[in-house]
Formats: sequence, C-alpha cells, structure tokens
Amino acid sequence: MGLRSASRTAKAIGAITWAADGVFRVTGKVFRAGYNAVRNKPLYNVDIAIKGEITDRKVKINESEVKQILNSIHQINGVTLVIESSRTIHDN
Repeated sequence: MGLRSASRTAKAIGAITWAADGVFRVTGKVFRAGYNAVRNKPLYNVDIAIKGEITDRKVKINESEVKQILNSIHQINGVTLVIESSRTIHDN
C-alpha cells in the first residue's frame, strides 16, 4: 500500500467517523429532549458565577446534570451556583 492510497483510506475513515459522530449527537439530543418532555421529574436552571460574574447558564437540566456541576465546582476557586426550579420565571 502506497502513501497516497493510505492517506485516501485514512481520509475516508475520518469522514465516516465524523459523519457517524454527528448522527449520534443529533440522535442523542433528540432522544434526551423527548425523554425529558415525557418524564415527570423536576428540571432546574443553574447560573454559574466565578468571583461574582455569571459565566454560564444552564436551562432546564435534570438532577443528574446538576450533580455533575456540583461535583466539578471544587476544581475552580470562587465558584457560586444559583439553582432554581425551571418553573420559576427568570427576568434576564
């Protein structure tokens, strides 16, 4: 196998992998949205602030995603979380 044919094969495998990854991501997002719409569990809005400045906002996330955020905040100093039910109206 020459260098040219090996590079073509690698390029084709990369393109197939990239396409499959895109399909799996979209399928996962659609499935997750459908599951969240059907289930009857509370959802939360989370504001993540570092040293008083809001850097990120997660909207309508479930309890396991909130737990993941809580487990990861010990890695950054000065992190503050504001967790509220997604049923409340947020005027931002």
